[in-house]
Amino acid sequence: GYIHIDSERNTWIGTDGGLVRIDGKSSRVTTFTDALGDRRIWRIMEDSRGRIWVSSLRDVVWIDPESLRIERFWDRADAPDAVEQALAREFIEDNSGNIWISLETLGAPGRLVRYDQDEDAIYVFEHDPSDRTSWSGGSARGIHPHPTDSSRIYFTTRGSGLSEWQAEDGSFRHFGREDGLLDPAVYPGIFDDSGLLWLPTNSGLYRFDPESFEFRRFGLEYGLKSLEFNTGVLARAGNGELFFGGTAGVNSFFPSQIRANDIPPQVVITDFLLFNESVAAGPGSPLAVSISDTDEVRLAHHQDAPSFRFAALHYKRPEANRIRYRLEPVQPNWIDAGVGREASYTNLSPGEYTFRVIAANSDGVWNEEGASVRLVISAPWWARWWAYAIYAALLGAAVFAVDRVQRRRLVRREREAARERELEQAREIERQHRALEQSHRELKATQAQLIESEKLASLGSLTAGIAHEIKNPLNFVNNFAEVGAELADELAEAVAAGRADQAHEIVAELKTNAMQIAKHGRRADDIVKAMMQHARGGASERETVTVNAFLEEYAGLAWHGMRARDHEFQADLVRDFADDVGEIDVLPQELGRVVLNLLNNAFDAVRETHDASVRISSRRLTGQDGDRIEIRVSDNGPGIPADIRDRIFEPFFTTKPTGEGTGLGLSMSYDIVTKGHGGSMTVGESNEGGAEFVVTLPG
Repeated sequence: GYIHIDSERNTWIGTDGGLVRIDGKSSRVTTFTDALGDRRIWRIMEDSRGRIWVSSLRDVVWIDPESLRIERFWDRADAPDAVEQALAREFIEDNSGNIWISLETLGAPGRLVRYDQDEDAIYVFEHDPSDRTSWSGGSARGIHPHPTDSSRIYFTTRGSGLSEWQAEDGSFRHFGREDGLLDPAVYPGIFDDSGLLWLPTNSGLYRFDPESFEFRRFGLEYGLKSLEFNTGVLARAGNGELFFGGTAGVNSFFPSQIRANDIPPQVVITDFLLFNESVAAGPGSPLAVSISDTDEVRLAHHQDAPSFRFAALHYKRPEANRIRYRLEPVQPNWIDAGVGREASYTNLSPGEYTFRVIAANSDGVWNEEGASVRLVISAPWWARWWAYAIYAALLGAAVFAVDRVQRRRLVRREREAARERELEQAREIERQHRALEQSHRELKATQAQLIESEKLASLGSLTAGIAHEIKNPLNFVNNFAEVGAELADELAEAVAAGRADQAHEIVAELKTNAMQIAKHGRRADDIVKAMMQHARGGASERETVTVNAFLEEYAGLAWHGMRARDHEFQADLVRDFADDVGEIDVLPQELGRVVLNLLNNAFDAVRETHDASVRISSRRLTGQDGDRIEIRVSDNGPGIPADIRDRIFEPFFTTKPTGEGTGLGLSMSYDIVTKGHGGSMTVGESNEGGAEFVVTLPG
């Protein structure tokens, strides 16, 4: 059963058959049975808000003290899982108003529940094996808020020692044997007036200092009636006296009157063993003197299984002395010796070690200096530094020899591979050379064909103009021939009639007609010769030509050729020839191709232009480098964009649509002017916004 008297002097009694409330004023008795999930009442507590908390085997409820209304705590949405078989063994309200509940389930790790009344939220703490700072999983038997620090709460457990919860990050710190708490089963404890937590166990009474984390154990030698205590049987009187109930009666004392033993025990190494046999000091032994007086022990490489025996000399409760040891550097952490007083090692590698032992008396005062001995296990001769040096030298020699052999093989293979690569490269170069020669021949042939095609195209553009030019003298020849025939008939009639004067006049007219026929015949012959010279593939001979007449002739040929190709073509062909240009030595047919090409390009450029106009001009330039003849061909067409003018004289570069030009006309013209005549040829923008080509020849 459980009895609790609340702040209103009402008495609450928990039994195996339910909960009973006795009113402190009227003595009225109220029984709660069916309202609880289980009638077996385990704990009763009143919180700071006056509510009564009651736990049973399967349920936790709180009761309003005024209306006696019952609220089932586990019916909340945020209640922990699987509470139907859980026992709320302990609960308490901490200094911040949080309700802590210890849940215990048979066969499962224990859990903690914190209910934040201000937030109205439940937080569950469970054990996570991978997280050292999680809840230990033990069954919490006591919940102890720190008396002055609300951020720390201590939990005593059955099987997991003592744990501290830190509110700052919600983590736990656990204390056990390695900290001086030798018994893992700890009953609910109590804080004394100095803030020290007293913990009863089945192996004595422990005092824990929350500031230094030190434990001190008290046993029968301090007057305890027994080492075993009963859970929850403890109290603190108003004068600071503590009471603990054990199996042999009640123990009471004033904590302030207990005097600690501050003298640490003396630590000695009592024996040294090899392969579990004690080693005596003397000649031929690793020990020259007793192990307790030895600072260093040297062993051979096969003596790799040493053992040490040690003791803590303190005669007040020597059975409570604690000893720790470690072998540096293979054991970085201290090993608790427990009841044993020996440390054994096997298969130690050659090297240097230090064996250390420290001890504490029954009051937990440690001798941190303790005792130590240096242990040196020598390496075998084949593992000494000089042996490794020999191994390294032999290995280096072997590597060097193998390297030399491999180098020779690699050099030989590389030379053969290089020779084969050179031969293959030579064969490839030869194949590429033949291919390049063939490509060059084909390119030369193609270029020659293209040049010939361009010449034929230029000749074709002359055909219509020549036909027009030759037609005029032929018409004159025909006309004068017809007139001559008529005059011959008139001469015959005059002779027959004896008219001598008339005959003489007719003969003079016939002579004049014959001269005109000869003149126009020569004109036709000159036109045919010019055409034949233009059509010849080879280079022509230099001749002296009258520049303006030469330009007039080719301008007419270009104009009539354009009109013959396009009967609807209309454009003004303006001739602007200076009178002082005179004569010049040129390759007539080559320069004629240049003039024809420039004029034909100009005519093509202005086809779509309204009020189309093409201008050809000549003038003589005088300077320090001598006289020069300048020929300009310009139009008012769309012009040539500035970004492609630098490429306009490149072979095969054309701005005409595909199929309407080879891109060789201007390139050939440029070569004729610059290489054939030592002149220059440039392109720019005309005054009318179109293109303007300027040919300058030495004069």
